[in-house]
Amino acid sequence: MDSTDPADQTPEPTPHRRVSVPISFTGDIGGFLFDLLSDIDAIVWEADADTLAIEFVNDRVHDLLGYDPMDMVAEPGFWSTQIVHPDDRDAFLASEDEVLARGVARVTYRALSATGAVVWLSSVARLTTDHSGRRRVRGVETDVTAMKRAEEEARESEERFRLLSEASRDSVIVRAGGVIVEVNQAFCDQFGWTPEEAVGLRPEDYIAPESIALAAERLAQDLSGEFEIEGIHRSGTRRWYSVQVREARFHGQMARVVVLTDITAMRRREQRALHDASHDELTGLPNRAAFARRLGEELERRRPDHVLGMLYCDLNGFKGVNDSLGHAAGDALLQLAAQRLVSVVRTSDPVFRVGGDEFVILLPLLPAAAAARVVDLMKQRIVKVFAPSFSVARTAARVGVAVGTAMSPPTMTAEDLVERADQAMYVHKRYLKQLAA
Repeated sequence: MDSTDPADQTPEPTPHRRVSVPISFTGDIGGFLFDLLSDIDAIVWEADADTLAIEFVNDRVHDLLGYDPMDMVAEPGFWSTQIVHPDDRDAFLASEDEVLARGVARVTYRALSATGAVVWLSSVARLTTDHSGRRRVRGVETDVTAMKRAEEEARESEERFRLLSEASRDSVIVRAGGVIVEVNQAFCDQFGWTPEEAVGLRPEDYIAPESIALAAERLAQDLSGEFEIEGIHRSGTRRWYSVQVREARFHGQMARVVVLTDITAMRRREQRALHDASHDELTGLPNRAAFARRLGEELERRRPDHVLGMLYCDLNGFKGVNDSLGHAAGDALLQLAAQRLVSVVRTSDPVFRVGGDEFVILLPLLPAAAAARVVDLMKQRIVKVFAPSFSVARTAARVGVAVGTAMSPPTMTAEDLVERADQAMYVHKRYLKQLAA
């Protein structure tokens, strides 16, 4: 019999298992976040705006700080109480107030890793609203420890700066007298200049014209700061960069160290996520949420001598096609119907898909004296464009359209305008049924 005490036996070490928090709480951006995690070398998180409780954080928090993502979610306030350095906590909490008040906040602070090591993080947080109407705060924490060390430990050492910047995947430039005096290899790779050619370049040589005014203003400021610009390669191609500016000594004189982090992939995914959240996937038209926003905007900008016209359209016979020919044919029919509607309106008249086979067209800023005639003419054009049959599933499908119209006097609310157009649509639908009987 083995006389070894089990308590003396050393158990086999088990490999650390990383836990990813599932992104099921915000389905409208789930795909965006999953794509983002594969491209960004930073901590990405999302929190409830009302409680600031973190509900998602990616695995980069483990790589950078040694914490399990589940620690962030399981304990409210974990980040501000356990990770943020006590000396920076007031500034961090102030940034939380700022993002709720202004919609965006940036702060650079010290974070404490699980081992007690200090990591400098540059944070960008934005306030947004998801597809279900919940207010969210989404942010990115970028490791800027190397740059802070360059500030604190190597102000007088050009060689140390060069070693740090060359090791960085971000573009690093040193500016003095309004021109570049030093760059790292990443800048050369990302902007297309050799180190020798880069010396003497001015902002207009590597920053897109639309971003020049902002860049010039921020680069001229004495204070450090962060902002976003569109950079331009010498070939003309453009990419988006997050810019961090710090003061440093170069050849014994004060200069500005500029770090440009490529955020193009993140910007594109943000834009795609915003587009997807406000557009119908099947037809590509703006959806009900976009309709509600645009309607409110148009009512806000009404003028006393103008009105807003609305046409509420419902397809007649769509259900029969969908049931007899199948859902694929029904989807194809909706796409063709959307195309016909878009074909008869002006470029200034937005078309929305607000339901299964329901569409709304807005006619902004119609002169009051001619509004009724313009709205009626548009109704006639819509009815006429639906007269020819649709070719779906190798079948000629005849589908009509009932159109309800309404116009907004200066005091009409959005709800009243939609209700009036909807009721008018049902009146027209009954008329068409009686006509066909």
